[in-house]
Amino acid sequence: KLVYTGEVKARPERITESEFLWQHNQDPMAVDKLAEGIRKFAIDQEKLEKMIGELL
Repeated sequence: KLVYTGEVKARPERITESEFLWQHNQDPMAVDKLAEGIRKFAIDQEKLEKMIGELL
């Protein structure tokens, strides 16, 4: 049986999508890392599609 004995923290206050986007865009590292991740994901997707195409 699992029993949690630690501190239970309150959930952060909800924010709207526009508030989230504003805060995200104010953080250059977050913007750069997200863009980098998307670029790398797209490259990997192309590689995977090529590999699958060669197997078919």
